[in-house]
Amino acid sequence: MAMSDHYGWKISVIPAERGGSWTATAFVWEPGTGPGTHGGLRITFSGQEDSQYAVQEAARLWAERHIDRVLRCDRTPRVLPS
Repeated sequence: MAMSDHYGWKISVIPAERGGSWTATAFVWEPGTGPGTHGGLRITFSGQEDSQYAVQEAARLWAERHIDRVLRCDRTPRVLPS
């Protein structure tokens, strides 16, 4: 399991070897939370790579893109119906 941070969010990537290639599952936690508080939000990553390192990096980048999308949506001005 590899842990990293992105804008205060925690990212966990769990690699698994299947049939000679590597896949991974990624989980993210919002700032102020972490593995000790709940199981995290599972980020679907369907990629496969030839090495454990490559799949961990690909899944981490995928989780970072998810966080970036969430942060971008949080900053989008919302118009309330009148």
